[in-house]
Amino acid sequence: MTEGTFQRSHASQSPSRLTGESGNHTLHHGCRTTNLGLMVAAPQPKRDAIIAAAADHFATVGFANARISDIARQAEIGKGTVYEYFRCKEDLLLEACLWCCATSREAVVQIVGQIDPRAPVPALHRLVRAVLTIWPTQNQPYSRLFLDLWATSRTQPAILAQARERLHEVYLQQENALLTLIAAGDRAGLLRAPVDAGFLCRCFTACVDGFTWQSTFRPDLGPDRIASEGADLFMLMVLREPQRLRELCPLAED
Repeated sequence: MTEGTFQRSHASQSPSRLTGESGNHTLHHGCRTTNLGLMVAAPQPKRDAIIAAAADHFATVGFANARISDIARQAEIGKGTVYEYFRCKEDLLLEACLWCCATSREAVVQIVGQIDPRAPVPALHRLVRAVLTIWPTQNQPYSRLFLDLWATSRTQPAILAQARERLHEVYLQQENALLTLIAAGDRAGLLRAPVDAGFLCRCFTACVDGFTWQSTFRPDLGPDRIASEGADLFMLMVLREPQRLRELCPLAED
């Protein structure tokens, strides 16, 4: 997917809009929450438009060359309006990175919103495959934002503290969703929870980040291969009877 294609497909999405409609979503402190705990804040149209414009602008020209006036022009608002929502360009960079995570999470929810955690094995396989399908593909055009955030936070402790807190929340939601299904599968006698299941889930998150970067330089690692082989490998690590992979996770359900 090219950057232009991604921008067009998400132009109408707010960074906080929940797209899955499974009937299992509830409100929690102004957020919508799926039955796996994936939460997204309620939409704020003007603020969301600024963030989406900033993400595209940062990805195109880089943080150092970006100007608030250009972001405001792209969002079709006045420059002063940007400062009504954000104190500085660094805050907007962090929010743009979180926007990338939010749009990917929304797409994952759209795929897995109907999964039944009472059937934890196919549900886990479907969730892992959805994450591996969506995150590397949709975030790759915006990898520059995260690199700029890393570089900026090295010299600005306040930004580093904010980034650690906010991105930790993003990672934790995804990892807790995996842990919920692993625990359910363990109780059903179908999955074996590792000694440290939390660390396994963090390793999975690291793999997703790694594939996001590698996809630029390793075209042989196409999205279909990453998703299918990656999901199967994850399941083989946690199934009590790995030989039953296709029985418990039939390809027809992917």
